[in-house]
Amino acid sequence: MIEEYRLSKLPRYGKIFIAAFAIMIIGVVLWMFVLGGLESGMVGNGDATVEEIAEEAVTDLGTIEEEEAMEPLIEDSELVTPPDWSDSGEQKVITEADEEKFADVGDTAPAISFWEKFEENMEISMEHFSSEVLLFFAVGMVFLFTGYGGATKRFFYIFLAVLIVLHAFGVAGYGFCWPADIIMYVIGPIILLTLLVIAVMILKDLGRK
Repeated sequence: MIEEYRLSKLPRYGKIFIAAFAIMIIGVVLWMFVLGGLESGMVGNGDATVEEIAEEAVTDLGTIEEEEAMEPLIEDSELVTPPDWSDSGEQKVITEADEEKFADVGDTAPAISFWEKFEENMEISMEHFSSEVLLFFAVGMVFLFTGYGGATKRFFYIFLAVLIVLHAFGVAGYGFCWPADIIMYVIGPIILLTLLVIAVMILKDLGRK
């Protein structure tokens, strides 16, 4: 019975709606790829500091004196002491005499327990899992009404569902064991590629007669 309802049989406005949906899914996938590249340092300036970025910009432009362009950034980035509320409440620039006192500031990270880290991972994992399940349902529902064969649909549904579940476990175990790290970094891009392929297949199916 479901074979009677196909995307190719939709009226023009229906096809426009489905096409817009598929294009936005492609946009989401590409957006996530760029975001992943930025977070991993594969895209962008990586660990470049504000001063380094400013110096590069000044060099490229060649119209602004380097010292004049850098001066506001350097002033803003100077280390300052915590406000002294017993006095004026103003922050004061750290002098050479204070260097030893503040030498270790920023070098030590706050201690985090095993369960705190695990809880943080679980929260992030749930966010990823919830978003991916919603995408799975939305894309899968539209894909259900395409003209592709049952075996093709069954493959993509099972394959994508397994990937999403494994990815959730990978994110939850990130930092605790190397298999979880591999699962998170490898399966994430595969999920995005699978969604991209399905979205393109949906667009292709709209043109069928």
